[in-house]
Amino acid sequence: MFCTNSQFKEKVPVTVVGRTVEEISDPIADAICGPNNCKPYKISSSDLVALRGTGWLSDAIVNAAQFIISRQFPDLCNYQDVLLGESLTFEKRDNFIQILHIPGHWVTVTNYGAPTNSVFLYDSLDQDIMPSVATQVMNIMSLASNTLTIHAKAVQHQENCYDCGVFAIANAFTIASGVDPCTVAFDKTLMRRHLISCLADNEM
Repeated sequence: MFCTNSQFKEKVPVTVVGRTVEEISDPIADAICGPNNCKPYKISSSDLVALRGTGWLSDAIVNAAQFIISRQFPDLCNYQDVLLGESLTFEKRDNFIQILHIPGHWVTVTNYGAPTNSVFLYDSLDQDIMPSVATQVMNIMSLASNTLTIHAKAVQHQENCYDCGVFAIANAFTIASGVDPCTVAFDKTLMRRHLISCLADNEM
């Protein structure tokens, strides 16, 4: 939509040493996207824009969140890069909490408290268990085909098509904290804002 009224002029951001004034005056962006945060995972400005809005969370955001959680619970969590699931190159884990990426969606799985050769699945969408969940979990557990049982847990559902990532992270942290996600009700209006603060502070 174009405006012909002369009082409306295009706002051209002022650039200082390759960065706009808006970027320089944004301490949250500096904290999250800066060189000293969330290593070894680099969060880009576009990742942060998606998180601040209604975009899907990137693998960088999810990996950074997993990294922070594992640092807080080193004896319990040993997360692996979510991208390893696409190539089925996870390292074997006897006990794990892991966020998985399946086509267009994020979910959380764990075998803590689960029977032998089984996992609990925490999915914020009310849907059938995707085959990709089984193949990725069997890769983590080094199980042969048809030897895995997946128990889908009744957790809080997202009310849109883009919040699966924040729910997956919230469920992963809740499990690591020793709390059953099935008993927790998250404030959906605050989840993204809270995650932004966690990434900026390097602490969940």
